[in-house]
Amino acid sequence: MKRLLLLFGVSLILLALYMDRQVPEHVVLHRARVVVISSLMNVIHTLMYIGETFFNYEYYHWLKFDFPIQPVMNNGDVKARNDVIADTPVRIYTPYSKTESSISPGILFFHGGGFCCLSIEGFYHDIAMDLANRTGSIVISVDYRLAPEYPHPVGLNDCFAVTKYVYEHSNQYGIDQNRLYISGESSGGNFAAVINDMLAEKHSINLAGVILVYPTLQMATFDLPSCHTESFGPLTRTLMAKFLTTYFNVSSTKYHQAVLEGRHVCRSDRSIEIFSKYLKDKVSMSEECDVELSKKMAAVLDKTASPLFNDDVSGLSRTLILLAKADVLRDEGILYYERLKEKDVDVQLKIYDSAPHGFFSDGLCPTQYNMAMDDIVVFVNQSSN
Repeated sequence: MKRLLLLFGVSLILLALYMDRQVPEHVVLHRARVVVISSLMNVIHTLMYIGETFFNYEYYHWLKFDFPIQPVMNNGDVKARNDVIADTPVRIYTPYSKTESSISPGILFFHGGGFCCLSIEGFYHDIAMDLANRTGSIVISVDYRLAPEYPHPVGLNDCFAVTKYVYEHSNQYGIDQNRLYISGESSGGNFAAVINDMLAEKHSINLAGVILVYPTLQMATFDLPSCHTESFGPLTRTLMAKFLTTYFNVSSTKYHQAVLEGRHVCRSDRSIEIFSKYLKDKVSMSEECDVELSKKMAAVLDKTASPLFNDDVSGLSRTLILLAKADVLRDEGILYYERLKEKDVDVQLKIYDSAPHGFFSDGLCPTQYNMAMDDIVVFVNQSSN
């Protein structure tokens, strides 16, 4: 019995050391929590692989879960109610400090989830509640439609329609039109960045600000340096490639490896320009190309999917970019910041040490979460003043 216990103890120690090695060394703050969630995600990734390889069970089915629907909850500071705007379900969070006759800043929030999962429930409900409380803003969380049932650009169009309607009818929601913001986390950050451009280009609408929390900003390659050095746990380059196939409704089982290797982008004058001008030759294009796949996913080079590849960013609204240092998406976020800065867009960049992808939404890194919330409050207050 003692030998069994000793063997079990040694096995646990070895397993813990292996788990710890999967997380980058620079993740120091809340490291134990990050190691645990990373290990759990590795188990899920393994189940995904088994399901796809042996049972033809597309990976996203493992992620297509919904948090329990929240009753319309109020806390001591914020009240929440469900509504429908532009045919899209939303949840509206209003600080109790707001009077019926007053107008407040407004923040539209687009949740993350790789374009194909999660919703306004769960931790996104908590984030929206906290965002409303800390900023004193009316927050509208958008429950957009998800891929693959609704592929690109359906979810994007849902968020755009809600944004445009709220902007045009701001008084109806007690929002000051001149203090309207859009924000998004991860894939929701992609929507916010794209909508920023859509509003400026098509409608000459300039928002009070845009808040991007570790956004997805390009879909042409998964070989930027951070895609390799920070690929672990909450978000790996492999999972990113799977999210992309789902967003464009092509089979992850059939095309995942091709997308991971960059064979969904063929050489052309446009793609060569993109890799040189916007990716700054940090990665090389694949020498091989799957022509059929590239046609199905042609929009990855378009600014409606990859806002980093927008040729004209000069008219964009004031932008705050919040990045996690230990995140596969970090480098494209930095490239986007540099691009906006070069074109004299009013843009700020914050990078949080020891933070992995998802730190803003999973409660694992409360220190960095609170720092990010504080930075958002400052940004909103600066714009409002």
